[in-house]
Amino acid sequence: MSDYLIFAMAFAVAAASPGPDIAALLAKALSEGMVASLRLAFGMVLGKLVLLSAALLGLVAIIEIMGPFFIALKVLGGGYLIWLGIKIW
Repeated sequence: MSDYLIFAMAFAVAAASPGPDIAALLAKALSEGMVASLRLAFGMVLGKLVLLSAALLGLVAIIEIMGPFFIALKVLGGGYLIWLGIKIW
């Protein structure tokens, strides 16, 4: 089997297993209804497709080579998450 097929199968198994995504969907459906949970589900699928595409294109390897850039990206991402948390709070 090719490496891409093995990766795609492993990704499909991981995506199908219940986890935090399912918990978030359930909470969203119970609190805000079906339409809101469908928007969340669409965003989750879109995010996973972006990650799958990036991994298949080798962008992860490029980011790992660019160490300082990757660290800055992680810090900016963490700051954004903190900002979202403060905004929600």
